[in-house]
Amino acid sequence: MRAAPLPLVNVLPPRLLAALTGASVRSAQRWRAGGSPRAATAARLRETDALLALLGRRASAAARRAWLEAPNPALGGDRPVERLARGDVAAVRAAARGYGAGDMV
Repeated sequence: MRAAPLPLVNVLPPRLLAALTGASVRSAQRWRAGGSPRAATAARLRETDALLALLGRRASAAARRAWLEAPNPALGGDRPVERLARGDVAAVRAAARGYGAGDMV
């Protein structure tokens, strides 16, 4: 039985999925084609999806992607995707909460 689809797999480009998970771009392409990531990778994608939900319901998929890739002053100018790749989920979660509360950085 196949696991439930992961929303981010269909929203983010393979290179960004790879950066978030440490997987190869090729693996991310396979996920988009219907393959399943490993359990730890799927958990990381679900965690990232939940974190992006903190940006607010009005943040479109394109806005969420842009937020992940843009330098963020709340993260010392780092891009959230870079911090997530390094495992700094707490700092990115705080930045996302700030954005969702109206601090638009």
